[in-house]
Amino acid sequence: MAVLGPGVRGLCAVAAAKEAGAGFVVVTGVGERDGGRLAWAERFGADLTVDVALEDPVEVLREATGGRRADVVLDVTAMAPDAFAQAVGLARSGGTVVVAGTRGAGTEAPGFHPDDLVGRELRVFGALGVDRDDYAANRAAMVPLGRQGTAWDVANAALYLASDEAGFVTGICLAVDGGQSARVG
Repeated sequence: MAVLGPGVRGLCAVAAAKEAGAGFVVVTGVGERDGGRLAWAERFGADLTVDVALEDPVEVLREATGGRRADVVLDVTAMAPDAFAQAVGLARSGGTVVVAGTRGAGTEAPGFHPDDLVGRELRVFGALGVDRDDYAANRAAMVPLGRQGTAWDVANAALYLASDEAGFVTGICLAVDGGQSARVG
């Protein structure tokens, strides 16, 4: 198994995979920021960790396993556009790639070639990882007004600032955040 992203979800996946009997688990991270997390991954049972800023994870995995790739690849990276191509590269022919980390709207996947999915008959699944309704409720509870903002909230603020009614307003930074940035006392 390969786990891309040594954050909380990645470390939990390592522990769960080893507990379920995974024979070999590799975990990837990037740079100094993930150095400590990669060390934790080893404590959680990872057999191999790779800093992708320094090494090619596919080459390192194949060297460590006698040329094999991962049966299952779990990508739980955040805002890491290169990770999807790495996940595909780490998966064995007929393997499974689960993408549970988001890249950001409109982000490309550098190095990804769709023919790799077809030629190697990979299965790719997307997984949100949280219950959407619970997540929305928890986020709303953090906002003093008790709800998440909408595009209309921002649009209405912009319309106000562009209107004649805002003619006396100058040099303002208007936070449209439901009161999250307000400080009392």
